[in-house]
Amino acid sequence: MIAAMLMAMGMLFGLSGLVPDEGDTTVEGGDDAEALTGRDSDDSLSGGGGSDLLLGYGGDDTLSGGSGNDWLFGLDGDDLITGGAQDDVISGGYGADTLYGGDGHDFVESAGVLDEAALTGSAAGARSFGDLAFLYDFDQPGDAGDVVDLGDGDDTVVAGGADTVTTGDGADEIALGDWYRGQPPVTITDFDPRSDIVTYAHDRAGAAPVFETYLNPLSGDAELRADGEVFAIIRNAGAGFEPVEILRRSYAA
Repeated sequence: MIAAMLMAMGMLFGLSGLVPDEGDTTVEGGDDAEALTGRDSDDSLSGGGGSDLLLGYGGDDTLSGGSGNDWLFGLDGDDLITGGAQDDVISGGYGADTLYGGDGHDFVESAGVLDEAALTGSAAGARSFGDLAFLYDFDQPGDAGDVVDLGDGDDTVVAGGADTVTTGDGADEIALGDWYRGQPPVTITDFDPRSDIVTYAHDRAGAAPVFETYLNPLSGDAELRADGEVFAIIRNAGAGFEPVEILRRSYAA
């Protein structure tokens, strides 16, 4: 499903001129499609033009996609990632990350459920985005709360426990699920029921959850619940807020 969606977004382009980082803290790409790789230090990687692959690895990294259709992965550390223009794929990895989608139709993963071992293993010999292993591992413990601003465009975010999501303009999907049960809920700052949707995925081996929406009369916030547990809070929903239709999805663990 993910690969099909990314192909529809025009994300699968060939890479040329792979540029390894040999320890420099700042690396800037050119106008070609490039792969920029950090190390375990606090790296600053900028893609420039072209459709680029940026991998921060360890440390608190700063990644900027630039003007192309870029794939940006912070991996470990507390990272700052900006997609920039066009349609980008962004994943913060483990740590308390700050993720900006920017312009375009972006896919943001802040839940910490990406299989990083598969991704980094496939990236070693990758010559195109199609060579990357973009897989989920829902058995991971999750990561620290991230801050996500999707920006303009019709975007999708896969969020996790204690994340804060600002949808911005466009028709956006906030994809949530049982992978962070028992953790703090996701906070959604600006949900627009006329254009945005909430989806909730659960392990299909178990029973389907029962959803409900509760409007807190004191705070004005709306609480989204699955089997009685709050999994998302919509800030400043207001007295006239209608219950959110939560779209159910399932996955095979």
